[in-house]
Amino acid sequence: MIYRSTNIRGAFRQRQRGFIINPFRFGGGGGGGDPYWDDVAELMPFNGPNSSTTFTSQKGRSWTRTGSGTISTARSKFGGASLLLPGSSYLTSTDNMAALAIGTGKVTVEAWVYIPSGAGTGSFWVYSQAQSTGSSDASAGFGICARHNSFSNMARVFDYATGVGYNSSSALPLDEWVFLQFTRDESGNIKLYANEDEIISASGVTSNWGTPTRARIGATPQLSSGFLVTPEMNIDDLRITVGVARENEVPIGAFPNY
Repeated sequence: MIYRSTNIRGAFRQRQRGFIINPFRFGGGGGGGDPYWDDVAELMPFNGPNSSTTFTSQKGRSWTRTGSGTISTARSKFGGASLLLPGSSYLTSTDNMAALAIGTGKVTVEAWVYIPSGAGTGSFWVYSQAQSTGSSDASAGFGICARHNSFSNMARVFDYATGVGYNSSSALPLDEWVFLQFTRDESGNIKLYANEDEIISASGVTSNWGTPTRARIGATPQLSSGFLVTPEMNIDDLRITVGVARENEVPIGAFPNY
């Protein structure tokens, strides 16, 4: 595991003083479309009116709410709204899982995450997908956690195929939006970025993640309540790209849907 900066906030602000030289930083298209749009398996902008329980997928996938998660206009990175997940609330999808089939290949998962300082302790799972048939099992998949209370509030990536977890060495900042990007490349190198800082890095993660039976936003794949602990957080602009390990660039606009 590698952590290149113990001050994410300071490092990010320092980098923002430079010129923007990559046009795809504008949400992925520099005013145009996403060059990998055909590889995008899911895009959730989480826009809409306050307190809405309609969660619109730009890829037509259906998501089912558990708990009291809603669209909230109180916090937003882009578009004027975001997904609010208070107290063990999460979204589950079993729709079109073939599009999320990774096997041993490449994948990129990106999202903006906001954790308030008053959220309490727990495990803040951003996204997970796995083959899971029972109440406490999960295999052939992975999960991304922004803060895990069992590991000193470090960020964590978990490989359900091998049962191995990878932790950051410093915690994410609270009370601000943080861009998380997880990638696995063709050689099995995994990375998790917080803004432009590489906070987790590991090689040889060539597990076959297969075709999931379920995907979750805000929770682990397991059904038992002991795994579903997300005290409170907001998520905005979640994008999953299968077959591509994207370069790390912090977007300055919403991801394009074309």
